[in-house]
Amino acid sequence: MTNTVKIRGFVADKKKTMLFLYRKSHKLTYLIKLDYKSKSYNLTLGSCFYGRIYPNRSDISADGKYFIYFALGKSQKKYHKKLSYWTAISAVPSLTALYLLEHNDTWTGGGRFSGKRIYLNVDKLDNAKAKFDSYKIIYGHRLEHGGWGCGKNWTLSEEQFNPKYGTKYPIPKTWTKTNKSFSLIKTLNYRSHLKLKEGKAQGEYDLHSYELIGSEKTKYSLDAQEPCLWADFDNYDRLVLARGSMIYIYNNFDKFIKTEPIVSLDLELFVNNNKLR
Repeated sequence: MTNTVKIRGFVADKKKTMLFLYRKSHKLTYLIKLDYKSKSYNLTLGSCFYGRIYPNRSDISADGKYFIYFALGKSQKKYHKKLSYWTAISAVPSLTALYLLEHNDTWTGGGRFSGKRIYLNVDKLDNAKAKFDSYKIIYGHRLEHGGWGCGKNWTLSEEQFNPKYGTKYPIPKTWTKTNKSFSLIKTLNYRSHLKLKEGKAQGEYDLHSYELIGSEKTKYSLDAQEPCLWADFDNYDRLVLARGSMIYIYNNFDKFIKTEPIVSLDLELFVNNNKLR
């Protein structure tokens, strides 16, 4: 495994389903579906993709049935010769497009499910007949400011600050999500895209650091042991996080500090045992 391994998860709101993008290298990503109940966990290996999927512009439907994603193909050939940039809607955990929209570059693309609507981050198009399954498709940039970078159901709590001009960037920085017992804080690991005195911008817009805040305002970094690649709450309000190739699930804040996770899933081992040879 290379140092580019990353995991990004998507939690379905109304079904006990998660979808993981397991980026094994800078060119290769696997889709892995997790169906879970309180004490049972079933992984399903989905599509293998050569190229890059932008997780911050992707989303899973509330029922766990569909996946919106924005992709950059491996070939990166010119647009008029071969499809290079596209938004698609597929059936979890496949990437086969049931709906396809081509793009000229990476400035737009991607989308979000919201109730019975799908918002797509594209230049305005004719919405009159824009439908997918039972969803109405809305074209535009509704989620552009503070929305596309955070993922669904996160609250923007802090924006980037521009030290040169003393104004805020239209780029989000920190988000918060709260369950019944504690809060999860997500911070963008990207200094800025200005060349500041202390150095150049570092990182990507899909890299974050995470902290937990308990009921007594106790703060704990999820990077304390080793880097946390992704974290969220599942439909039981349990903490789910990714480190290396592993997915861990914890019952609550105290158990995260004091005990072992209630379940550990090794995505690298799962892929190696199930992929076609």
